[in-house]
Amino acid sequence: MKRAYSSILLGFVILALIFSVPGYTQAVSEVVPDTQVETIKIVNDTGYSLYHLYISPSTSMEWGEDLLGDTEVITYGAVFDTGIPISPIEYDVCCIDHEGDAYYKWGVGIKRQPRIVLSFMDLDLEGLASTSPLWSGASAGSVQEAGLLDTIKIVNNTGYTIYHLYVSPATSSSWGDDLLGFFGIIEDGEEYDTGIPADATLYDIRLVDSDGDSYTQWDVDVSRSSTVQFTIWDIDLDSETYAEESTELALTIFNATGSEIKEIYISPGDSTSWGPNKLESGAVIPDRGSFDDILTGPQTVYDLKLVDSDDRTYIKWDVDLSENEWLVFTVDDLFLL
Repeated sequence: MKRAYSSILLGFVILALIFSVPGYTQAVSEVVPDTQVETIKIVNDTGYSLYHLYISPSTSMEWGEDLLGDTEVITYGAVFDTGIPISPIEYDVCCIDHEGDAYYKWGVGIKRQPRIVLSFMDLDLEGLASTSPLWSGASAGSVQEAGLLDTIKIVNNTGYTIYHLYVSPATSSSWGDDLLGFFGIIEDGEEYDTGIPADATLYDIRLVDSDGDSYTQWDVDVSRSSTVQFTIWDIDLDSETYAEESTELALTIFNATGSEIKEIYISPGDSTSWGPNKLESGAVIPDRGSFDDILTGPQTVYDLKLVDSDDRTYIKWDVDLSENEWLVFTVDDLFLL
């Protein structure tokens, strides 16, 4: 049920009073013919692919049918057009991602807002999950009927933090979307649960860490085990990710900032996160001191960030380390927000 009974009963009373006015029904039918349809655009800015879409009048107790059906998917950044009857009433919108998380827009006036952007800020964080069509039984009825039959547990024992996760049917030629999106990570030693479609048994699973190293297990039979553990031995040395020969880069960072450096981050230039601190806990690089590191992987372009004892940040962007083995950080690299 989408709404509390008190709101529904009040709505019925108001409608009963309105429809008692002579000629009202005829007037509405003349202004809003049954065949008149408005096209609206659903923009997916959630960071995840959306597998279910429901648009229902705000006065309705039911969500109705899934507008994406069994085959449509709104990938992150994509726009989906759909038609709905033009009406003076407002609509509620619900989108659901691969894990069953729901994103809501309530009381949308379609004629005033024909373009609806669903973002991470619309995620159900207030206990509204019971209103989701996947859980309420309003339309899809259950997670099984919606195609999210199985939950698998990914265990990260690689020794590194994981920033990207891909789970794809073994018969697929593509990896699909990153199931961690822009916000998720799996720390070393942590577990992560994710839902997978029920239309396959064998899956390929890939993890990617902060250095861009990938770890892959092929043809995993999820019907036999719902827990998949990754270790350093699953690292890809000869897979497609490393078809290009890996590069070993020696790097020396010299601190000329005038302050002690307590944190150092080195991240591939195309990465959306900084990854872990390169310095051990409690370690610092004094002014005029240096830090040595060796980076291994297919990348040569990196972003580098230093944080001093006063929490000031120094950044160098898009540095080609194949041409710069010695980097000097000064006050000129101070990053001002």
